[in-house]
Amino acid sequence: MFSTVAQLKVQLVSNFILLVLMLLQIFWIPSAHKPMWLEIVQYGMTIVFLVIVACILSDLIRKDHIIIDARLIEKRQFNNGWKIRVRAAGEEKLRKFRTNRLFDEILKTAELDKPITVTYFRLTKAVFAIRRPDVDSIKD
Repeated sequence: MFSTVAQLKVQLVSNFILLVLMLLQIFWIPSAHKPMWLEIVQYGMTIVFLVIVACILSDLIRKDHIIIDARLIEKRQFNNGWKIRVRAAGEEKLRKFRTNRLFDEILKTAELDKPITVTYFRLTKAVFAIRRPDVDSIKD
């Protein structure tokens, strides 16, 4: 699960590099020098990297955001950001999000069980924006 748009971009670059390295390893090392099980693992990992890159690109290009109006149930600060849990209006289950220090201004003063609006990407669940009625919104 990714935290913010900036981390999505970093993850996209690193996964693309790993994908390229995996493809180079598959096509440049002759099959005679590799055991069969290693080739199967390489093909599987290539597919996984392709799916991850496709999901991240899909979110970043389409900007397919989901906006939920919710109540803040729990917030915890850790070394480089926040972990929050919110309950969307009319739902029983809690949704968990991780954010970075960009959202400190909103989350430090946020009170539990108060309304908050979270905008996140559909596939990767990366937080795009957090809004509170009494504070200007912050976007990544």
